[in-house]
Amino acid sequence: MTLYKMKFVLMSTFLLLIAGTADAKAFLHASRVWQNGNLVSEELIKSSLSFLCSISMYIFTLKYVQKAGIVSAELQVIIWLSITLIGVGIMSGKFFQWERLDQLIAVLIVVGIGFLMIRTQN
Repeated sequence: MTLYKMKFVLMSTFLLLIAGTADAKAFLHASRVWQNGNLVSEELIKSSLSFLCSISMYIFTLKYVQKAGIVSAELQVIIWLSITLIGVGIMSGKFFQWERLDQLIAVLIVVGIGFLMIRTQN
C-alpha cells in the first residue's frame, strides 16, 4: 500500500469511528424512546440528532473511503456497522461485562475488517 493510500485509510478509519460512535449513541437513545408505553421526547430528540450527525458524517466519510480504494458498498457498510455494534456494546458498558472470549471475537472482527480493507482496496 502506498503512503498516499495509507493516508486515506487512516483518515477513513478515524472518520468512520466518529460516525459509528454517533450511530451507537443514536441506537442507545432510541432504545429508551418508549418507556412504559409512553414516548420520551428527550430521548427521541437525542436519538434523531445523533442519527442525523452519524449519517451526515458517514456520507462525508465515503469520499475518503473511496479514495482509500474501498468502493464496495458491502464492505463500506460492514465497516460502519461493525464500529456501530461494538460502539453500542462499549458505550452501554456491557462490552466490559462480556466474557473474554466474546471480547476477543469482537476485536478479531475489527482486525478482520481491517484485513478486508487492505485486501480489497483495488
